[in-house]
Amino acid sequence: MRSRSRFRFQTKHVIIIAVIFLAAIGYGVYRGTTSEFVMGSADVFKAVPVAFRDVDNIIYTSGRIRAKNAKFVLAKTNGVVANINVKAGETVVKDQVIASLASENLLEQIDQKQLALQIDKNNFLNAREMAERQLKEAEIYYEEKKELYNVKVISKSELEMARQEYQDAKKETTIDTHDAIPTELETKYLKYKQSELILESLYKDLEATTIKSPMEGIITAIYIKDSDSVSTDNKLFEIVVLDELEVHASVGQYDINKVKIGMEVTITGDAFEHDYQGKVVNIAASAVDQGTGSIVEVIIDVEDESSELKHNFKTNANILVSSVSNVLTVPVDAVGVNLNDETVIQIREWKESEKGYEFTTIPVVTGIRNDLYIEILSEEVQEGDLVVAIYRAELDPKGRIN
Repeated sequence: MRSRSRFRFQTKHVIIIAVIFLAAIGYGVYRGTTSEFVMGSADVFKAVPVAFRDVDNIIYTSGRIRAKNAKFVLAKTNGVVANINVKAGETVVKDQVIASLASENLLEQIDQKQLALQIDKNNFLNAREMAERQLKEAEIYYEEKKELYNVKVISKSELEMARQEYQDAKKETTIDTHDAIPTELETKYLKYKQSELILESLYKDLEATTIKSPMEGIITAIYIKDSDSVSTDNKLFEIVVLDELEVHASVGQYDINKVKIGMEVTITGDAFEHDYQGKVVNIAASAVDQGTGSIVEVIIDVEDESSELKHNFKTNANILVSSVSNVLTVPVDAVGVNLNDETVIQIREWKESEKGYEFTTIPVVTGIRNDLYIEILSEEVQEGDLVVAIYRAELDPKGRIN
């Protein structure tokens, strides 16, 4: 028990001494990072050499691989799914029947409407026949009255009455669907034509219950199952041709104006082994609001398709905005802006006479940049010059922070 107590006492003193030692070191480090920093200690500011590098300005985005020739098969009528004749992944040909909707109700409606159409047609034909007969009688009557008027047997008013009856009868045989008040014949004609249009629509709906492939391709998605109720324009299938592929990617509002048609793109993804090349072929005319900002769809043509690329795979799309080779560069963080809004860097030089470093802030002209490096165009900067890796506006020529 005693030996353990003595050990705890000694350990306690060792810990106290260690804490005091670390505190002293910490204070020294603190004083080395304040305005009391002395000349010669400024070498803690990391300096990196100006070097020649290749600089690629790349916009990093993501998207999905899509077949250029892809179509959704939509329902053309309302109904209930009766049969699905294909499975996802199957190859189909143009006009192949891939599904059907129940048609029993339609067939009943067609039978009823055919009967109604025949009745409406007969009513119209009978009305027209009667109107033509009445016109013929009115014409004969009018001719008789004209002869009597010529020999002064009847008055002119009687002749006018006969002429008016003839004109009225003539109007009854003329069909003008724009009349404000339709004649009896026009009413029967319109009813007959309406029945005809309804029957024609029913036949179209019946034809639409047989769902055919609009093209040769592969069924990549089936959105229905047996006994589902569908409405006009509902998605039923997706069919694609996999010979030609493209990437649909989204670019943010701050980068989209840098993107141009024809820019080269490197396409990568977790689902495939190789990298592929492509080119921007389309930039959407409008943006889509995402709440935190807007995005614009960019379509990229895949130039070297292979079987490992699949429709709807997720991809990364790296758009090459600009590129330069073998140019003088510094790290992006080494570049700052002074109070005169000039772009500047800080050069570190060893002064033998003073046995210490001297820091010089100089304005520079920059070129293209990426996330890591920025091109330096100014002739004053040479390869091998040492620049402060992280620009500090407070740094004075002696390496002190003001």
